[in-house]
Amino acid sequence: MEKIPILKMGHFLLITIQVDMHDRLAMALQDDLTARVVKDQAKGVLIDISSLEVVDSFMGRMLGNIAAMTRTLGAETVVVGMRPAVAITIVELGLSLESVRTALTVDKGMAMLTSLLGPPSEGDGYDIIRSETLKLHSSDDVVRVRQVVRTWMVEMKFGLVDQTKMVTAASELTRNAVEYGGGGSARLEELENNARHGLRLVFEDHGPGIPDLDLALKDGYTTGGGLGLGLGGSKRLVNEFDIWSVPGEGTRVTIVRWK
Repeated sequence: MEKIPILKMGHFLLITIQVDMHDRLAMALQDDLTARVVKDQAKGVLIDISSLEVVDSFMGRMLGNIAAMTRTLGAETVVVGMRPAVAITIVELGLSLESVRTALTVDKGMAMLTSLLGPPSEGDGYDIIRSETLKLHSSDDVVRVRQVVRTWMVEMKFGLVDQTKMVTAASELTRNAVEYGGGGSARLEELENNARHGLRLVFEDHGPGIPDLDLALKDGYTTGGGLGLGLGGSKRLVNEFDIWSVPGEGTRVTIVRWK
């Protein structure tokens, strides 16, 4: 069966589409890509369409579906290499690609992904033993995330104090993603490198973002009705804390607890 090749480039995956897509090939690409995102722990996907002379409504829907699927799995997607004539035709056709980010070249697409994803976490030098991604939609997911994080901590043989700190931080950050970010995802990753063994949690939303990170990390600051201890308090409960946010694009918070 014909397949579209998927190449790994660091934390990104590169797909080069050089043939006309039909239903079966499109479905195969979606299945292959989502599997590779999970397997390779990819943080970004580049789709090169520079060889395509035509992008019709079917192709547009496929690109939109891929972007939505990969975002659910914690990876951003950028379509690169769209020809000027194709861009003009898409606009006149009335085809909306609002959910799809675009860049002129692969290099510019990689720069865009790097900007979107922010600096790599310190845990990136460690092997990822396993991972799990949870969708965040409502306050019920706060309880679910607490339960899953607790289960992982017990399985990894963390002590009760470490368990309580990490579960509390996860609860605060999940609530932030749901209430202020409009929902998003939480990814759990078991990290290991020689004697070091830890749990990394990545909370991501595509909400309004945070205009002033320094202010947001101060105790007492809140845009809602809470005590304003979520971000700052969570930072004190973990060994590593990293936050990235762009107004209008969203927020990503990464925390790590080591044994």
